[in-house]
Amino acid sequence: MTPTHPDTRPSGSQGPPAAPAFAALAAVFGLFFGLVTPPLQAPDEIRHLARIFALVDGQILADSPPGEWAHVEVPRGVMELERELDARRLYR
Repeated sequence: MTPTHPDTRPSGSQGPPAAPAFAALAAVFGLFFGLVTPPLQAPDEIRHLARIFALVDGQILADSPPGEWAHVEVPRGVMELERELDARRLYR
């Protein structure tokens, strides 16, 4: 006779029944916030974009001379984009 445990799940069970509902709810909210939030309108979003450009270019650490802000090199268009978006900034 093989002992069984009372909490043994039937074969084929993938996880708790709440997992698919949670995944669906997270997807709905993620899509909602992605569509409602304008691109690059959060106060520090342009810095994140500059960091991505630096990482893609292979610059893992930012250059940081003593007593100055860290520097990364980005295409000129990124800075022009920042000025253009700053003129239309939704969050002030």
